[in-house]
Amino acid sequence: MKNIFGLMITSVALFGCNSNPVVDPPVVNACPSTITISGSSNAYTTTSCTLKVGTPITIQANSGHPLSGSGAGRTISSAKSDQNVGFAQAGTFSFLCDFHSGSGMKGSITVVP
Repeated sequence: MKNIFGLMITSVALFGCNSNPVVDPPVVNACPSTITISGSSNAYTTTSCTLKVGTPITIQANSGHPLSGSGAGRTISSAKSDQNVGFAQAGTFSFLCDFHSGSGMKGSITVVP
C-alpha cells in the first residue's frame, strides 16, 4: 500500500491534476503576412485585421501609394516602400494611403497581447 501511495503522489507531481494544457484561443480575423495594394484600384486587400504583439507584418507602399500610420507604439510617415512592422504593445494601428484615404484606402490593425 505504501508503494501505491508513493506512485500516486509521484504521478500527480509529474503530470499535474489537469492533463489539458492551457492554449491561447486563435486570433479572430487574423492578419495576413502582407497587406497588399489591390491591383489597380485605390484600396488595400485587407482593411481590418488582428494580430498578436510581436507578430511581424508587411504593409505595401510605393510612390503612387505612400503609407502613413500610427498607433500601438508605431508611427510611419509617407513611406514609399513596403514597410515591415511589428508591434511591441497592444493597441490599434491605423494606416492609410496619403493620396487616396479620402476614397477609402485606409485600414486598421488591432494588436492584442
